[in-house]
Amino acid sequence: MITDPAAPGFAVVATGCASCPKLTCLAPGCGASFCYHCKAAWHPTQTCDAARRARQPPPRAPDISLGDTLDHGECIAHAH
Repeated sequence: MITDPAAPGFAVVATGCASCPKLTCLAPGCGASFCYHCKAAWHPTQTCDAARRARQPPPRAPDISLGDTLDHGECIAHAH
């Protein structure tokens, strides 16, 4: 593991977190809460899967619509 020598080291050691997976960082000035199971920000009203989906950016719309044409002039709806 490579670490930044200028940054103070800090580790979280957790056991018995199955029933209560909320962990709070005790590093000076931090206090952030996160989930032991998915290692992400604490999500008290969501499952790990739901929180993961909520963090994902929305899917991008395709760059080409059905009315666009391809370089060779064929409509993309009929291209193979």
